[in-house]
Amino acid sequence: MRIGVDAGGTWLRLGAWDGRELTCFERMDAARTPAELAGAIKDYILRRGLRPDSVAVGVPGTLDETRRAVLNTPNLDLGGTSLADYLEAELSLPAALDNDVNAMLRGDIAVLRRGERGLALGLYVGTGLGGAIFLDGRPLPTKSGVCEPGHMPIPGRSDPCPCGGTGCAENYVSGRRLVAIRDEFFPGEDVGGLYARHAEHPALARFFDDTACVAAAAATLLGPDLLVLGGGALAELPREELAAAIRAKCMRPAPAETLEIAFSGGEPWLGVLGAALM
Repeated sequence: MRIGVDAGGTWLRLGAWDGRELTCFERMDAARTPAELAGAIKDYILRRGLRPDSVAVGVPGTLDETRRAVLNTPNLDLGGTSLADYLEAELSLPAALDNDVNAMLRGDIAVLRRGERGLALGLYVGTGLGGAIFLDGRPLPTKSGVCEPGHMPIPGRSDPCPCGGTGCAENYVSGRRLVAIRDEFFPGEDVGGLYARHAEHPALARFFDDTACVAAAAATLLGPDLLVLGGGALAELPREELAAAIRAKCMRPAPAETLEIAFSGGEPWLGVLGAALM
């Protein structure tokens, strides 16, 4: 049995994978430090009466080349630590790390039964904007093991980003951006359904266009066979209109006319499954 963990910027999700199915799924507030993360996993194992062989964690940030240490987590305080070693010492279990968006795409590939062959690009708009690139079902072996479309600089923008940069794409394509739009223009309203209620508002129209532009830029650069779109903030946007806008902004004829676009099912346990399948 392996414990799969999706350590997101808003939620911490956990589940137990026995090689056939995922059970004992739980969701709780995000664990923001290594100590909080280890404590939450330990408490989960004890409460559930589990006897796992290992733990695998999807982390919202950049890992070192060994995939043992976390270099940077813009939305949490897990960076600058040898997190795998720390978890092994605290839990007395072998621990493995991956980027959380790699875990999401791995889970989606398993559920959608697409993307096992060829180049698959995943873009997930949640608290921030994350990406993953898989070739034949595995992450491309980049130095940090991650794809960071959320930290591509956007021309003409200079807002500070939690990563330490300025003008990063996830300042404008993220759940944080939707909350900021709500707070500025629609105070007191629920963020859920904000786009559906106010799609014609210039700030939300810009949010839609920025989302399509970032996705089209990534797809045009990489030329993937499959583009998977997911994340809670992206679920606010109309699927068919978004797919059409992305294709309209892509280079023609490829990838505009050859790209397969799929939407994540959005199951809350996808990142947990993807971590467990690492």
